[in-house]
Amino acid sequence: MQIQQFLKQNTNFVLIGIVVLAFGLRYYKIGEHGLAGDEKYSLFVSQFVTYEGNNQHDSVRKPNDKYFTPKEFWSEKSLPDFFDSIARLDTGNGALYTYSLHYWTNVFGVSDKSMRMPSLIFNLFTIVLLFVFVKEHFRSQNLALLAAFLAAVSPFYINYSQVARNYSINMFFALLATHLLLKIIQEEESSQKPVWKYVFYGCCALACELCHFATFPLFLIHALFVVIFFRQKRGYIGFTLAAIIPLVGALAWLNCDGGRWLFDYVANSVKTYNQMALETPDDYLNVANLKNILKQLRHVISAMFLLIDGYPSQTVFYKKIYLLIILSALLGFFVFVQKSLKTSDKQQFRLRVFIVLLSFIPLLTLIVFAYQDGNTFRIMPRYLAYSYCFSLVLISLIIKDLWNKKSIVKFPIYAVFAVQFFMVLHLINTIWDDNAPRYFMYFSEPRQANTYEFSAKAIQRVYAKGDTVLYPSVFIEKRGGVGMPSYSVSDAQLTNFYLPKDSEIIQRVDFNEENKIIIKKANGSEKLIFDFKGAKYRY
Repeated sequence: MQIQQFLKQNTNFVLIGIVVLAFGLRYYKIGEHGLAGDEKYSLFVSQFVTYEGNNQHDSVRKPNDKYFTPKEFWSEKSLPDFFDSIARLDTGNGALYTYSLHYWTNVFGVSDKSMRMPSLIFNLFTIVLLFVFVKEHFRSQNLALLAAFLAAVSPFYINYSQVARNYSINMFFALLATHLLLKIIQEEESSQKPVWKYVFYGCCALACELCHFATFPLFLIHALFVVIFFRQKRGYIGFTLAAIIPLVGALAWLNCDGGRWLFDYVANSVKTYNQMALETPDDYLNVANLKNILKQLRHVISAMFLLIDGYPSQTVFYKKIYLLIILSALLGFFVFVQKSLKTSDKQQFRLRVFIVLLSFIPLLTLIVFAYQDGNTFRIMPRYLAYSYCFSLVLISLIIKDLWNKKSIVKFPIYAVFAVQFFMVLHLINTIWDDNAPRYFMYFSEPRQANTYEFSAKAIQRVYAKGDTVLYPSVFIEKRGGVGMPSYSVSDAQLTNFYLPKDSEIIQRVDFNEENKIIIKKANGSEKLIFDFKGAKYRY
């Protein structure tokens, strides 16, 4: 009781401490490992540069001149370049994030740390908003502090705070939209007129969709909740009008040059993944049948619930411990259900039902996606990132209900939860070491620092007037019709992102070299800058 009283009297101080802790856990080693996978897409699109140079015929893709400079590479880009880049590279998805990132990098640069900082900042916003959400709707400061603390130490959140992608911002707007939904219902039921909140709700829904279109199940759950628990005709009209904002906004994007190819891109990627699932299946990509879906879903469920986070290794001991953790979590959920069914507070009952819907229905949507696609590729934690905070609320309620239960059964369950907490700390360490479970990416060996930024700095040190920088290239494909070979210029592009924008360094792509960046000196000698060794350092 003394602890509860202390937390109640020092809520703001404790919350500040939680946010400071969260910042430290997320900032540590944030720029130590090079951009990888989809993060590079964020870099290209945010700089309005098309991957492989479709909009760079004045630099890396000059038709009649093989030489170019960083100054030419950084030639002024405009909105059509943004459309071209996002349509060709990023399926037309995440436009709000990458367009905003453009202005962020104009101020803070394109270093790995800078690229990832918006994700960190918005995740901190999410933690504070989660505190407000729980405190206001569940009427408990201590429960709100618990939810905020769990968010602060969550490996899932820490991982996505160190990823230069749209998921962290999407999580924030998903929680804000849900908070506004409940505020609107609350005010409508007390005969207030929350007109502007409807507008803000619609804008948040649009922001979610323009961060990632896979967020749409969240608003289907919102609609389901409204239909089941809300009985105000004026509110139905308000929500219908609010829905016009995301509907019109999304349709406008899907009809512009940046988004019009999204469905075609998705259809082509589904075909590709289906072929890969048949020819080269693995633990994360396989043909969509019940066995493979459930096998893949276990990783997602583990990641989405902090109490069981970290799918077990192959050791028998760890599997037994993990099974014990799952059984304890299920017992805790059973206590939560009991408490929910017995509560006489109708508002709290419907909130508890809402949290359950928000926590579990998104998992069902992944199963639908898998059967629709024919493969299990979309059964990934990142496609449920928008619902993760609600899983944390559910876990907080489970811990609270166990605490209030007058039974000795809670003590062994808490003991198991304590063991899991130490495992969570271990998971955080694996994230820092770039050896974490596959929340977003997984590497058999930890990544080095950004090899392209390293190469750019080495070029600036070694280059002298009269030298030429030679970039490697790999054969991509034969272009239709004329049968002319196409060679990659991505290594040249990625290095130039880190060269001074006004530099006159002479460069060209060497179509006879696949791995090495070399400076050819004026006297004919060569200086090795970096060897990518195939895919080893390209991530």
